[in-house]
Amino acid sequence: MENVEVDRYEVELREATANIVSGGVTVETLSRYSKAYLHWFEEGGYNGKRLSTIIQEGFDVAEELEEKEGT
Repeated sequence: MENVEVDRYEVELREATANIVSGGVTVETLSRYSKAYLHWFEEGGYNGKRLSTIIQEGFDVAEELEEKEGT
């Protein structure tokens, strides 16, 4: 059950990163990112997955969204 929670926090952080990449840095996107980061760090950061990996996945999500919007 614990891994489900870890995945949720990683997803939040990945989506928040994608939001910043897609929408730019605004008060709203930065707030969402910082909350997601804190949740990940406090609740899921111990799972062994590097933060840089999760952030890169966020960039990948943003790229996928841009490709979908472009078609």
